[in-house]
Amino acid sequence: MLVGGAVALYVLLELGSLEFYWSPLIVGLAYLAAAGSAGPRGSYWATGVVVAVWGTGVVALGERWITDVDPAAGYLVAIGLGALVAAGLARAGYAIELLGVAAAIVAAGLFFVLADRVEALAEATTYAAALAVVGLVRLAEPERGGGGALRRRR
Repeated sequence: MLVGGAVALYVLLELGSLEFYWSPLIVGLAYLAAAGSAGPRGSYWATGVVVAVWGTGVVALGERWITDVDPAAGYLVAIGLGALVAAGLARAGYAIELLGVAAAIVAAGLFFVLADRVEALAEATTYAAALAVVGLVRLAEPERGGGGALRRRR
């Protein structure tokens, strides 16, 4: 799922007409797809929920679906909504840890701040490559010792 998300991100932003501000939503949706493929006990729920909801806010502001709102306040509300959704899913039995929610928020904020300072962090190709690497690593070595899809059979 993450490798598919990487391809979608690259195609839609680098080859297509979507603006860079669509990146967080597409990355979040890729993580949600990966989490959903493993069910409620799968990993990536915290990252997927927080980043997808925040990304929805980023797109809403970028596309001007929401106006007369300071972007910083809009991003803060969106990331808070992502944390609230994650908390609700955790109560419903999804594998979401507070540490994962906090880490997703911090990572999103750091990438957002550093994108103005590090050129590579303002390019969809960087995030597409990172998604692909994470996806391929997970194929080779899924967590909890479940044996990787790419591991040789004995």
